[in-house]
Amino acid sequence: MLWAVLAAPIVLFYLTKVRVRLQPVGSEMFWEQVFDEKRKHAVWKRLRNVTSLLVQLLILLLVVMALAEPRFPWESDEPRRVVLVLDVSASMNAAEDGEARLTRAKRDLHRLLDGLRDREEAALVVAGSRPRVACGLTDDRRALRTAVDAAVATDGPASLPDAAALAKRLLAGHPRGEVIALTDGCGDGSAALGQTGGIKFVSAGAALDNVGITTFQARRSLRAPVRREMRHPELATH
Repeated sequence: MLWAVLAAPIVLFYLTKVRVRLQPVGSEMFWEQVFDEKRKHAVWKRLRNVTSLLVQLLILLLVVMALAEPRFPWESDEPRRVVLVLDVSASMNAAEDGEARLTRAKRDLHRLLDGLRDREEAALVVAGSRPRVACGLTDDRRALRTAVDAAVATDGPASLPDAAALAKRLLAGHPRGEVIALTDGCGDGSAALGQTGGIKFVSAGAALDNVGITTFQARRSLRAPVRREMRHPELATH
């Protein structure tokens, strides 16, 4: 920023007046017309000089800023590392207001990716019955979006505690690491995970009362041995 002191000589040269040199002439009448035209253009000349000064100062400012390499406060800090945990349990297939919970979660994930700044890295962990890393830590937004779009819901539950543990291992103790879980809160261990520090939750829905078949058993019919029959299903609330 010390290069900004160059503005002083620029302004000094602008304020410096050219010393008039006296030259004797034989008659003044030939100069009257010149003086009249000079008075008419005096205002425009001053304005032109001010514009020239401002342009020079602007060029100097750009050069000084380029040399100083200014940064925003958040750019001086170490870049964040964000691990996104996406719940892909069967409950994420449920629709609310005509939209599947997984679809809503993916839209929120894209919004989170849009909010990442330069040099910040993110990873995606898919939380199924066995959590897996769908995309490792990278600053490639296209790769992250592709991994998000490729995630599909499963037919089983999600082990969110295992997924959170995997996400924290990816952070490897980074000072600005963050885990963001997108879930409907219906997976195994969701309640206990909510009490764990260092994890931010983004809701993709809420638990609803519904009835479904959880287990059934087929056996040979006592009346017709060549046929099979099922026992009365067990009904449960999920």
